Amino acid sequence: MDFTDGMDGKQARRTGTSGPLGELFDHGLDSYSAALIPIYIFSLFGTVDLPPIHMFFVIWNVFLNFYLTHFEKYNTGVMFLPWGYDFTMWGVCLMLFVATILGPGIYRYSFHGITVANVFEVGLVASGVLTSHPFIIRNIYLSYKNKTGKMRSIWEMLRPLFAPLWLFAITIVWSYCSRNSVINLEPRVLWILYGTIFSNIACRLIVAQMSDTRCDAFNILMWPLAATVGVCCFPWYQEFFDTDLTADGERWILYGLTIFVTLAHWHYGYGVVSEMCEHFNINCFKIKNTTANDVRELQDNPAAERPEIQEEV
Repeated sequence: MDFTDGMDGKQARRTGTSGPLGELFDHGLDSYSAALIPIYIFSLFGTVDLPPIHMFFVIWNVFLNFYLTHFEKYNTGVMFLPWGYDFTMWGVCLMLFVATILGPGIYRYSFHGITVANVFEVGLVASGVLTSHPFIIRNIYLSYKNKTGKMRSIWEMLRPLFAPLWLFAITIVWSYCSRNSVINLEPRVLWILYGTIFSNIACRLIVAQMSDTRCDAFNILMWPLAATVGVCCFPWYQEFFDTDLTADGERWILYGLTIFVTLAHWHYGYGVVSEMCEHFNINCFKIKNTTANDVRELQDNPAAERPEIQEEV
């Protein structure tokens, strides 16, 4: 996955198809995988070595690392990909490869009470804190100091952070206050739900920074999530219905909400892609015929198509 994620941009420039639609596809799908990839790793360790509530914060660390990169571009106009991103992706690939060859039991060993899961948890959090967040803060600070960024006011600069903060607040309440401990019943489904809403928030930020428009401060998909948390965590309705929510009931509510949110996110993605294809007069999955001179000119000057994107490895 690390190889293909690194080759798509180069292939797009070679074929003359680099553009905003490709950026949305690339980073939009990456935002979806921000929950899926940690779930793979969680499956290697299991709930004994890596309790679901610990994995909740690991996944949110991944969310934060991904989102802050686009928050940085929203304010500076330039995307810097820190080397820690490649380190993390290579580490995940290596862990999955070793599990394929030797079996997942290789990760169940411990040394003086320290398990592989503990090392993974601390290492992943530390990689973001040390190799990503300080540089993002520094780049935003320099963009204001040198007047090279968007120069938004402080509240407009911080506006993209409001939606994920709301999502974190709502999800942490459900994870800790669920009367049936849903995070232990269905951890993977719960994280897919959180990851889908996060992906929708991230995609809207990507669209905002590409179009230089105002970012949303709240995501509409959090309304049904907040209502669900109110039902599953606070038994206010017992006074009216004289009943309690069972574990199976909360599980089915989770399934239904996950399906609804997934369909809503897909609908949003389909609408945005269709509008972009219509605006740029292109087909989504079809490459137009280009002349050899067009491709050669693009190869000689690859930055001409996307001058605002810079990647730092």
